[in-house]
Amino acid sequence: MINSPVPPAIKLARDLANELCAVVPGPFSVNEDHGSVVITEGSLTATTPVGDLLDQHGTGPTVNEVETAAWAVLSAVQDAVTEHLTDPWPLGDHRLALPDVKLEGGILRAWYGDCDSPLLELGPIVVELPPRD
Repeated sequence: MINSPVPPAIKLARDLANELCAVVPGPFSVNEDHGSVVITEGSLTATTPVGDLLDQHGTGPTVNEVETAAWAVLSAVQDAVTEHLTDPWPLGDHRLALPDVKLEGGILRAWYGDCDSPLLELGPIVVELPPRD
C-alpha cells in the first residue's frame, strides 16, 4: 500500500486543531474535519474551512494564503470561546489578546497578543509550500 501525501488543507487544519485543542478552556474541543477546523461545546459548533482559503490559484498554497487561513482559524476559535463564555479569551492586561500569525522558513508561528511576548502561543507548525518561479 502506498501512502498518499496529506493534502495541505487537511494537514494545516489538523495541526492547528491539535495545537488549539491543547489551549482552549474546557469543555471546548477543536478538531479537523475534511480540511476544516471545528470548535464544539455542547450545541455550539463553529467551522473554519481552511481548504477554501488555500490554493486559490491551483498552484499550491502561498505564504499569504497559509497566514490568512491560520489567522481565520485563530480568530474564529477566539470568537466562539469568547461569545460562549461571555468573557474575552484569551485575556491579557484587561483586554482581549488578538490573534496573529507569521510563516517564515516553512515554520508557522501562531499566537494571541504581542508577537514579542505573546500571551498564548501555539507550538510551531511545519508548512511545506510548493517551489515558486
